[in-house]
Amino acid sequence: MKKLLLPILLISLLLSCRQQGGVRSAFSEKTPFESYKAKLEKAALDSSAMGMRWLNAREQALADSLTFEPPFSETVFFKPENTDAFAYYLSIPAGRKVHFSFTSDLDPEELFIELFAIDNNDFKLHSSYSKEDSLLSYEENESSTIVLIVQPALLAQGYLQLTVSDSPAYGFPVLEGTDASIRSFFGMDRDGGSRRHEGVDIFAARGTPVIAPVSGLVSRVGENRLGGNVVWLADSDRKLSLYFAHLDEQLVRSGQRVRAGDTLGLVGNTGNARTTPTHLHFGIYKRGYGAIDPLTYINNPENLVSNASLDTANFDTWHRVNATRLNFRSAPEIADNVTNQLLLHHPLRVVGKQGEWLKVKTKNDATGYVSENLVAPAVAAIEVIDKENNSPLNNSAIIKIWPSATIDVVAATENERLLFHETTGYYWIEMDDES
Repeated sequence: MKKLLLPILLISLLLSCRQQGGVRSAFSEKTPFESYKAKLEKAALDSSAMGMRWLNAREQALADSLTFEPPFSETVFFKPENTDAFAYYLSIPAGRKVHFSFTSDLDPEELFIELFAIDNNDFKLHSSYSKEDSLLSYEENESSTIVLIVQPALLAQGYLQLTVSDSPAYGFPVLEGTDASIRSFFGMDRDGGSRRHEGVDIFAARGTPVIAPVSGLVSRVGENRLGGNVVWLADSDRKLSLYFAHLDEQLVRSGQRVRAGDTLGLVGNTGNARTTPTHLHFGIYKRGYGAIDPLTYINNPENLVSNASLDTANFDTWHRVNATRLNFRSAPEIADNVTNQLLLHHPLRVVGKQGEWLKVKTKNDATGYVSENLVAPAVAAIEVIDKENNSPLNNSAIIKIWPSATIDVVAATENERLLFHETTGYYWIEMDDES
């Protein structure tokens, strides 16, 4: 106990200094995580047992490689005696913006949240959470992989609710149009297969305003055989050219700067669309590449996210598998993401929740998801042992001071048992080889 007391006192002093602003200025150019890590090193806490567990937790979270797709909402809970960290990997297609919002009862200076872009296994910091920047967003003009890392300070206790949503990079190019208005898609055969469709067709009544989905420069206004009346709009930020075809009328001129939402023209069926219902052909072209699929840039499905419950009564408590076998998954969904199968009574620590899925950790700190309906709190005994009789538990010192004549085993692995008593809480014990 004395060995543990000094690190805790030093950590408490460090937290006090941070909250009073006493050491922050020296690390003003560092990220909040880097600043805190430097303070641990300065106080020699990085080499303490708790400090090493805290540093290793970040590496373990990254190694778990848990993958997600927006939208989703997840609540996680942190306790002082644990050193948990969580990583969220997301694959983002070109044309999408991802948004991260956070609700927590922790002080922002006790919560380290960093967003990294991953390029050939190189982690590049994109942004980090702070009092001044409590909402994070990400957009890239190429399909990319990102990871959000969440970790509290040592001895912090509280919850974090993370909500992740996505939106198109552009506004919809037809006034009052919806995803249902898109009825012809990129890559479809045209002219008997001699060419492919280099955009999407958005159907609307003749004369419906065609609007700029982004601010930019009108680079060309003209007419051609396929597109009829056309407008080209340059998006200099993303280095893309946007193409609007089959217009009944053009309402802008070449060289004109427009803002998102300005009217460029009116829906029609000019060019090779004379025999079809009126619609806008919308295309996106990338320099040096050609046509790219514009769908991800404009489609906007309903981002319905049901927030995970904030009832933390069962958070960070030991549960056990309540089924013969339980799939341990890398994502909270029924798909091909099973990383392990756990047997009946296997112990799991509940650290969070997403919908009907529990976020759990095994005793060796592997993180994954299990169905909420297939686990139960590890309280009722699955085996009762008389501590006076010979048993594989007798060699442990804890047995000699156990506060009752019988010992409740509430969860089990092949080589370990989880014991529980209402006055002492949980205690792990290894089984003798001959057991």
